[in-house]
This record gives sequence, C-alpha cells and structure tokens, in this order.
Amino acid sequence: MHDEISITGAIEAAGSKIALRGNLNLKHARELAVSLQRAVASSNQVEIDISGLTHIDASSLQLLLSIRKSTQRQGKVLLLTGRLDECCRQVLASLGLLGPGGEPRTPAEAFWLSQTASKAQVA
Repeated sequence: MHDEISITGAIEAAGSKIALRGNLNLKHARELAVSLQRAVASSNQVEIDISGLTHIDASSLQLLLSIRKSTQRQGKVLLLTGRLDECCRQVLASLGLLGPGGEPRTPAEAFWLSQTASKAQVA
C-alpha cells in the first residue's frame, strides 16, 4: 500500500474546500488536523473531497469525527463529497461506522456517503 497522501485546500467566498488523495493514516493525522482546523476557522462551510482516497485508517476517521462534532458545535457546515473508495467503505463498516454491507443504517452514518451539503449531525 502506498504511504503517500495529498492534502490540498482552497478558501473561497462560498467556503473552504479540501481534497484528500491517497493513503490517509496516522502518519498524516497532524497535517490533516491543521488543514481542517484552518478551514473550519476561516469558513462557515467546509467541503472535503474524499474521492481520491485509496485507504483511510481508524485514526484518520476519528479525526474526521472530531472535526465533524466541532463543526456542528460552531453552527457550521461540514460535508464530504465524492464517491468513497470500496476499501474505505470496508474500513468504515469494520469500525461500525457503516452497516456490514458498507451502507448507512442511520442518518448519522449517511454523513460518510454524503454528496450534498447538510448540517453536520453528531452520531
């Protein structure tokens, strides 16, 4: 498995956008945390494009959950865009964040498969 990640971001009038590409794991957690914190601090809406992820580990998922809850507490919008890779869906399912087949069982789980803007909901 490749151990590279690309985190790119842009702040626009409509909000912040971050694109994730590659293998997201503990090694990249600090870089991701800083990027997400900056985006949330500078915008009322943060969009994370996950279509380029080839793998995501539990530490990265935990970080996304934490940012999601923080965003909600601030009354801001956090959304994921792009189709999630099958490997990433399997990781989410193995951690109980999606159903066994990789499909959401609750509205909170639907966050991981979101493709349109919605207020972040705490699980």
